[in-house]
Amino acid sequence: MKPSAKRLSAIIMTVMVIVFLSLSLLAGLWPTMTPTVRHVDPKAEAEQLPSTNFVMVLFSGAFDSLIGGDYNATYEKLKILGAAYIPEKYKFIVERFSRLLNDTSKLLNDVEDLLDRAEALIDLGKGENAKPLLQEASVKLATANITYTELRSACEELAKSFRLPLSEVREKVEQLGKVIEGLYARLIQLLQAIDKQRTLEDSFLTIEVKPMEVWTGGIIEVKGRLYGANGRGLAGRNVQLYIDGAKLAENVTLEEGLFEVQIHLPYIYKSRVAVQARFTPQGLDSQTYKPAASNIVQVSLSYIEPRLTVEPIEAALPGKTFTVKGLVEAEEPLPYNYVKVSWTLHSLTVNLQGGGHFNVTLYTPEDVAEGNYPLTVETPAWKVYAPLRKTFYVKVQRLSLSVQACLPFTVLAGFPSTLNGKVFYEGEQFNVTVKLVFIGQTYTASSRGEFSLNLLVPLTVLTGYQTYEIHVSPSLPWYKSVTFKGSIFVVNPFTVMFPFGFVSFLAFRFLKGKSKLEAVAEASGTVESESLVSEGWRFAPSGLEWLVDLYWQAVVLVAGLTDVEMKPSITMREYLAAVKPKLGDIGVCFEVLTAAAEKALYSKTISAKELESAKKEFEELRLASVKV
Repeated sequence: MKPSAKRLSAIIMTVMVIVFLSLSLLAGLWPTMTPTVRHVDPKAEAEQLPSTNFVMVLFSGAFDSLIGGDYNATYEKLKILGAAYIPEKYKFIVERFSRLLNDTSKLLNDVEDLLDRAEALIDLGKGENAKPLLQEASVKLATANITYTELRSACEELAKSFRLPLSEVREKVEQLGKVIEGLYARLIQLLQAIDKQRTLEDSFLTIEVKPMEVWTGGIIEVKGRLYGANGRGLAGRNVQLYIDGAKLAENVTLEEGLFEVQIHLPYIYKSRVAVQARFTPQGLDSQTYKPAASNIVQVSLSYIEPRLTVEPIEAALPGKTFTVKGLVEAEEPLPYNYVKVSWTLHSLTVNLQGGGHFNVTLYTPEDVAEGNYPLTVETPAWKVYAPLRKTFYVKVQRLSLSVQACLPFTVLAGFPSTLNGKVFYEGEQFNVTVKLVFIGQTYTASSRGEFSLNLLVPLTVLTGYQTYEIHVSPSLPWYKSVTFKGSIFVVNPFTVMFPFGFVSFLAFRFLKGKSKLEAVAEASGTVESESLVSEGWRFAPSGLEWLVDLYWQAVVLVAGLTDVEMKPSITMREYLAAVKPKLGDIGVCFEVLTAAAEKALYSKTISAKELESAKKEFEELRLASVKV
């Protein structure tokens, strides 16, 4: 083979190596056909919105409790909403709604309490003492009205974010507005009642109660007297008896304003109850006397409190059942044989077994979102047996799948490729749907555990990284859907072949032209003595041509590294001196190779050790040029 042909081959091979290694480095690896196995990060999961029905039930429940004046229930239902799973980007919306509704609930609760206390004082004829309470209620009611305005906006935002029926949401908000209007009207009525009482005469009422301690549901006897400001008894007047503010009996006063009545207590499960008598003037008396309330007598109540224990519950899986075991016991044998268990907005009655034990299997809906949900167990009120209600929180979660996907590092455009994978949980396999989105195309496969997708990248896609998304949707609701992303390096053969062909064409034309010039010069006997190429091939000892060829391959690599070309007008040593400072540590490699080539050209002998060293240093130089 002629020197020019060898040089052409060397240049083409060098260009091919450089381009191929460059593509490999861009792909982030050295050439290999071994696929990588990618495992899913359990944290990289698609967030799910809670179901619309679930959020609407909690929303309506909290509003209905507030509209109905059950402020404690409002707080509890907001706690349930706060404990439910909410995607991170929607948490602010839910938290804002909960905060405003809770603030409104607290303010209205305070207002009602103040109005109740003021009304009680007015009923006792102490209207002047009620005025400060009404003033405070007026300030809180104004604050509640401002908070209500912000709450309207928060409800609109909540409805849009969770796709709640807007008409129903607005209806609940309007009902709350009417509650606030009603409190304003009551405030005005109480102020008017205070003005009316200023001209009336005081009346007084006293009572005593026996016995002072009784079982709940027992009987007590109340005696008392009603009289005016002058101490004279008021006979023939109606007196009402109250237990903890609830009217239970009434009696008409006799001569000297005396009265006596027996009260059958309801089943109240409190340690003490307050007994009080009240006089509300009727007819002409309402124009003469102020209302009166007696002294308050505290009566102690006795009753039996059952005890409830429930075994710990680790977690619940959507679409599956779990078992709740518990025990109800008391100081005396239980008079009933059932408890009520509530879970995910459903309730059922569970029979008690021997010794008060119970065992119930509950089902978790498939569409419930992950989070902590209340499980409530209730015992009934039964005469002297007090009711009991306990709430436990059960964590609802889905199992994280193991996904293995064998993805190729590189894909050749226009040629089919295969993506294989496997989905399982602790060795168990099940039906899954796998969807791959890659370069604007969607590939879908349904299988039982293992899956395979055939890819075909269009030739219109340029060489470079392309992102992909893999969505895994299990058929069983107790497993999590998984989404993960990555990138694959796509090689378009046209974009790779073009630089190969173009560079090869230029090299061929250049060397072909140079060979013609050398042939003409040689024919005319005017070959320049400085041309080391001609001299090298002409005077190299037989068998060492490969060493000189190796040197010129090294010159090509060095020229590429230093941007210093080897010109016919300079010698080997001059070229070495020009490029060695720019080569750094690998300058020694080129120096050894230059020395060996000089010996091959100008010396009669060169040792086998020097030949081996020249080969080794050339290899080091070649590897270093590839890394650069």
